[in-house]
Amino acid sequence: MRKFERAECPQVLKDKGAGWTATLVERGRWTGWPQHNKRKLNHILTDEGLRDQTQAHCSYCDMTPICPPGRETIDHFQPKSGEKGRLDLGFEWTNLFYCCDHCQQMKLEQFEDALLKPDDADYAFDIYFQWDFATGELRPNEVAEPEIQHRATRTIEIFKLSEKHPSLRLKALRDFRAVEAANPDDYSYRDFLERAG
Repeated sequence: MRKFERAECPQVLKDKGAGWTATLVERGRWTGWPQHNKRKLNHILTDEGLRDQTQAHCSYCDMTPICPPGRETIDHFQPKSGEKGRLDLGFEWTNLFYCCDHCQQMKLEQFEDALLKPDDADYAFDIYFQWDFATGELRPNEVAEPEIQHRATRTIEIFKLSEKHPSLRLKALRDFRAVEAANPDDYSYRDFLERAG
């Protein structure tokens, strides 16, 4: 999970977000993204900040390109439905994350306060995580305080960041090393590649 800085809220959300939120809360359930100027809002938000703030990498697993082979989605970090759902956050810019469909399908409506957000001001990869460069696994930082280890563990478990990904990380590392002066932003798993050297 690579740290990033959140882009400025798109104008369409500044102008229309409160109205869409009021309608959503009144309706009592999510019925899909609204349209603005004949475009679905999720496409507008993806094009106007969400994709660029992560350099087109998934906010959680750092896979790129998302589309193809996957599908671009927007994850509601705090879900809009389910046991801990918050309809009032359905159009909250800081609750929306550019995401691959794999991470979104793993997370679904799961949420707990321990879950790490890659754009939090106090989030730093090395505080919470460490890599196993031999296997490609992402692990909690073994020398961190128990609460920090718990947050890292729950984040890995909820997004399944050490399932399927380890072999893909090792492949990305081989590909990255094979290209002289390769740019990590062109590859998945940038933190893994940079730290593996």
